[in-house]
Amino acid sequence: MCTVTNAELRAAAALFLETEGCDIYAEAGAALAALIRAAGENKIGADETVMLNVTGGGYANIKRDLSPRPITPDYILPLSDMDDEAAVDGLCERILKS
Repeated sequence: MCTVTNAELRAAAALFLETEGCDIYAEAGAALAALIRAAGENKIGADETVMLNVTGGGYANIKRDLSPRPITPDYILPLSDMDDEAAVDGLCERILKS
């Protein structure tokens, strides 16, 4: 395990955006920055295979291409009613009837 700085994270995320055309979230940026650091410190052999699964990102493309907008739920169960079986049952009935 290794740590990376915020600057390394931002640089890795910028590199990914530049090379892949997709923004990535901070968690993925930290993983990529750690991989870049490990490679730079020769902790990865030239004959080793490495897979980095970047699972978080693309929000800038989604905003640009799809114009997301906030939605409001049709039904809301207040947190205070989560343990109230009758309230939960009532909400379920309303949903099933709609």
